[in-house]
Amino acid sequence: MSAQQGSEVTETPVEPPAGDSAANGGPGAEGGRRPRNGLGHAVAAQAFRLQRGYLADEAWAVRALAQLRRGIGKGPGEIIELLQWTSPGVFVPGYRSDAVSEEERAAHLALTLYALHQQGHRERGMHLEGRSFGEAARKLRIDLGERSEAGVLRRFNAVGTATDQTELVRHARGLIQQFRAEKIALDYGLFAEDLRKLSDPRSAALVRLRWGRHFHRPGRAQKPDPAPEAAPAPAAE
Repeated sequence: MSAQQGSEVTETPVEPPAGDSAANGGPGAEGGRRPRNGLGHAVAAQAFRLQRGYLADEAWAVRALAQLRRGIGKGPGEIIELLQWTSPGVFVPGYRSDAVSEEERAAHLALTLYALHQQGHRERGMHLEGRSFGEAARKLRIDLGERSEAGVLRRFNAVGTATDQTELVRHARGLIQQFRAEKIALDYGLFAEDLRKLSDPRSAALVRLRWGRHFHRPGRAQKPDPAPEAAPAPAAE
């Protein structure tokens, strides 16, 4: 991820990384592709890189995800080992302030939750391009059936209406654990963008509206998640 000029992340659409296939986080989820800003592209690229390494059982990726899981509920900078994954410079050009930026906070939360989501899943990636948080929650509600519908709705609403970071992390973590149990993937680039906008009163209502539209969309048919992609073969000597 390269550094970006200016004091704010721009809204310029960016294409996903080359080779970003449906099984490892590429096009293929039911939500379609939304243009990414710099934050969303950076987080998606990082999640995709970690995912490829983890699915290939590469030691560095297994270690990185374990480190990231320890960062859930902590703030950016509290665990210095995580900064190589969550704060590469694109979010705070020039480092002119010691204050944590909202972009850094969103990237930290998204990537630490991704590490939890992916834990134990060596056969398929839990970062899937195009599936929003609201669509993932809808799929969970449908997959679990009517007996669990009220509980999923309650937790989904709690994430959208959380009034502080601690509350947001607690409710989001609970839903991510359910996504992991049901093998429901999520686009972590879009999730990071939404977390950033959710922190701003000027855009929070638009995030809730979009999540709500996806969650309450009529109909029960769902596309299955893509079949897992085989781990890449080791390079020839």
